[in-house]
Amino acid sequence: MTWGHYATPKKGLPTTEQYYKELVGLWQEAADRYVLLNTEVDKHPFAGAPSRLYCWTSAMANFYTVINSHRPDKANVPRATYLDDGRIRAFMEGTDFHRMSPRSDLKLGSTRYVLANEPDSYIGYSPDASANMGLSKMPAGTYLLRWFDATNGNTVEQTVSVLAGDQSWPKPSGIGNEVALYVKRPPGSPGRN
Repeated sequence: MTWGHYATPKKGLPTTEQYYKELVGLWQEAADRYVLLNTEVDKHPFAGAPSRLYCWTSAMANFYTVINSHRPDKANVPRATYLDDGRIRAFMEGTDFHRMSPRSDLKLGSTRYVLANEPDSYIGYSPDASANMGLSKMPAGTYLLRWFDATNGNTVEQTVSVLAGDQSWPKPSGIGNEVALYVKRPPGSPGRN
């Protein structure tokens, strides 16, 4: 199923909060019957932090995202935009996002959006991780944390053991404030599905 938010001068582009809410609503309607493709139209931001925020918002609603304004025939799209798009693809392909559901009710700290395949794996995203990122209601166990800087692709991995409940972690050095965090129980971990 494809979806495009047709912004008009009168209607304008939705806020990222409204955008996420609309996308999650469509994800819920699809109910695992469709692969969801967001074919956003030309009013979408085409460069820098605003573009990354709308693209990550779509990805965190579990949509494959194809932004129309990011086409190579658009003269005003900088090369950096294509690199940003490629970083989202590379990060997501290194996860099990296809098994996850939007679960932003689990966000904690600076985390804005969450995808979850409970209790085995989670993805958190923040456009401004100025404080710890975290997840609520986590099962006890050992987890791999894969921190990903959305602006340059820098990646840092850590292994942590947590008690059941709310957990948050400080960003490691070398990771900026636009962050995706993959949290996964390693194979063979107790309690893993």
